[in-house]
Amino acid sequence: MAPWWPRCPKTPTDETIMLCRVSPCLSLLASFLIVGLLGPGTSPCFAQSYVERVEPASVVRGEVTRVTIHGSRLQFATGLWTSTPGDRVQATRVGVSESGRAVFDVKVAPETPLGFHGLRLATESGLSNAHIFLVDEIATVPEEEMQVPKGTSPLRAPQVVELPVAIDGTCTAEDVDLFAFDAKAGQEVTFEVVGSRLGKGIDPLVTIRDADGRVLVEKDNDVGLFFDLRFTHKFPTAGRFSVEVRDSRFRGSQHWGYVLRMGRFPAARVAVPATVVPGVATTLTFPQLGILKNPGLGRVTAGEGIAGSLMYALKRPGDDLSAWLPLRISRLAGTVETEPNDKPQQARAATVPGVLHGVLGKPGDLDHFRVTLKKGLLYQLAAETHTIGSPADIELVLLDAAGKEVSRADDSGRDEARMNISPPADGDYTLVVGELVNWGGPEFAYAIRFQPRPPSLSLSSGVTRIALPQGTRQPLPLSLGQTAVKGDVTLKLLGAPKGVSMKIGEVKGAGEIDNYLFCDASTPAGFYTLQVQAVLKSNAEITALASTRPLIDRVPTGQGPHGEPFELREDQRRLPPSLTERIALLVLPASPFDFEVVKPLVTLPRYQTTSFQVKTTRVAGFESPIRFVARGGELEQDRLRKPRVSSEFDEATVKKPVATGKFQSYVNTKTQRQRVALTGTVVQDGRELSLTRTFDLEIVIAFRPGPVRKQVSLAAGSAIGVKLRPNRLAPFDGPVMLSIGQVKGLEMPGTVTVPEGVEEIEIKLKAAADLKPGTYKVSLSGIARVERFQESAGGEGFEVVVTAAKK
Repeated sequence: MAPWWPRCPKTPTDETIMLCRVSPCLSLLASFLIVGLLGPGTSPCFAQSYVERVEPASVVRGEVTRVTIHGSRLQFATGLWTSTPGDRVQATRVGVSESGRAVFDVKVAPETPLGFHGLRLATESGLSNAHIFLVDEIATVPEEEMQVPKGTSPLRAPQVVELPVAIDGTCTAEDVDLFAFDAKAGQEVTFEVVGSRLGKGIDPLVTIRDADGRVLVEKDNDVGLFFDLRFTHKFPTAGRFSVEVRDSRFRGSQHWGYVLRMGRFPAARVAVPATVVPGVATTLTFPQLGILKNPGLGRVTAGEGIAGSLMYALKRPGDDLSAWLPLRISRLAGTVETEPNDKPQQARAATVPGVLHGVLGKPGDLDHFRVTLKKGLLYQLAAETHTIGSPADIELVLLDAAGKEVSRADDSGRDEARMNISPPADGDYTLVVGELVNWGGPEFAYAIRFQPRPPSLSLSSGVTRIALPQGTRQPLPLSLGQTAVKGDVTLKLLGAPKGVSMKIGEVKGAGEIDNYLFCDASTPAGFYTLQVQAVLKSNAEITALASTRPLIDRVPTGQGPHGEPFELREDQRRLPPSLTERIALLVLPASPFDFEVVKPLVTLPRYQTTSFQVKTTRVAGFESPIRFVARGGELEQDRLRKPRVSSEFDEATVKKPVATGKFQSYVNTKTQRQRVALTGTVVQDGRELSLTRTFDLEIVIAFRPGPVRKQVSLAAGSAIGVKLRPNRLAPFDGPVMLSIGQVKGLEMPGTVTVPEGVEEIEIKLKAAADLKPGTYKVSLSGIARVERFQESAGGEGFEVVVTAAKK
């Protein structure tokens, strides 16, 4: 654990929790994340530090880089948490931090993998959002805004640099950054812009001109690198050349940083095979580079990697820099296509279970694989392209031995091609792999996992960061899934310091898990990296690590014409592997206050209001008021739909330790039980300190008719009185019309209205003289106007026991 706490304050500090969308149920608890990020300002109760930019965006492996963190509420900065395994990255704070700026010297170990990693700013209050940074092998040169003499075109005043170089730049609105360099005749230079992969909305465009201003190359994004680009250009003549960098839409922000890499390094962004077996030597090829003079450069023996992935650094003899390519790690055997295989009779025999690899090397290219399948098994096929750097949109077609189509699948929405197939018979089948719109080229690589559906677990976490004061607890909502397995599952906490534990360590099966993380008073303050592992009790080899999805950008989605958010951008969905299975934990000194919701279940009648109480406690001498905010479920905006439930809270004070909260339901509120996160916040010495508790909010119809007695009895030919109640929920007190199910032989009114304020009403029930003895069921329902809305509700019926007529 890296040291982080520069001084031990006499007063405790806060903790905060950031929840992410993980599953439909967890999103009820966690959905406030996107709303908070998209909103015009930050809620007072969630005013944690926010990192907008890391400058420079890359740090040098094996060296110390001075890094400036830009954002808001940074004045209480204490350290940097990073997602790199172990203590490979250590940060030392430099000077006194300001609200919008904190400076650190970042030391990166020589063995740290090149590529992208995540960081968070630790403060005396909690942890910031996640931000992406780059580990490279060359120090950056800062972009300089050149002074342009009056009457001179900006294109005549570039910043002159010497290759190889990495430039740390800023893309503001309508900004065009201009750099110049000298190249020799026949010299190949590779250009790469890293911007979108840092999690920001930049869409870089690069234009290369000669000394006369003629455009030699104009390059936009390369699919597979999000909106970034990487390409090589060979200069036919010697001279000075310029390179322009701007956003393709002329958009920008002071927080849109980028790194422009120029020099000799591979332009490749895909490797074949793209999946390697851990511990087994694999020789990679790079279709965009052709045949390497030394094929051994592509030989790799991978470890277990991180989240089933690793970044492979490719550097040829004579290269200035490396290019990093994503690889997936799997224990399944691989099969690489061989040409020609454009026809079914040329299909390459492939092993199933296994991973099929290939390249759609030209427009219209088709690859065929022959596989042997068994009837009765459910096979799963999953294509990967964008995650391995490829632009391909794959279409899969399975043919039987006679060439008849059995199944077809392509990419759907944000997901790549998936297929589930149960073969109709044992035998050989042909899998046809093509590009959905018949594009192709050396970068159109793919990897297809083809296997019988394996028994598996899936686990996701509703939190990506937790600030946990000593001696208290914080929510750790989890969602567990089971595929082709049943039985008890053990939950384990990996990487936790001594004294940190989970409330729930074992569950009976799939579902939402309302877990909590506890911290002992003796646990050392500092930041840690946690993982939650699920293990099937009946088979310890079946495991899963909890996945997480932290959001990087303050505006992480596309926007509709009315400002409504669309789906997350790719740069928010495809994060560095080291960020996607890790939870950042910050242990803080003990909190000066605590609170509990008096009742774990709060019931809210639809279109009405309800009140509940929050009981607070505080240490002696602590007098700051405690403010509350509730988030989750119907309390949140969903695209264009406004929140359907609102909340209000009193402040808790020394003289008023019990605060009252109120929920109000509006039109179209869903009747359901949902999880609500309630956060209490105080201000102490300028810092905002927060605790979070969860409870259930159940929204129901404001009445539910029922009888006073569930069973009544009478003799045939006689009559009795039956008392019925509307069972209103306060504050609703209006009239309710009850509908009474009719039963042949039982005489009673079909409807009756219970007047306003009346709790029950009696009806007359008469049994016909010739009615057979027995038990008869009578249904009950109701209709009422609640506020401006007509509501109907099913009720609890009653039984009528009819005995023989009295003689």
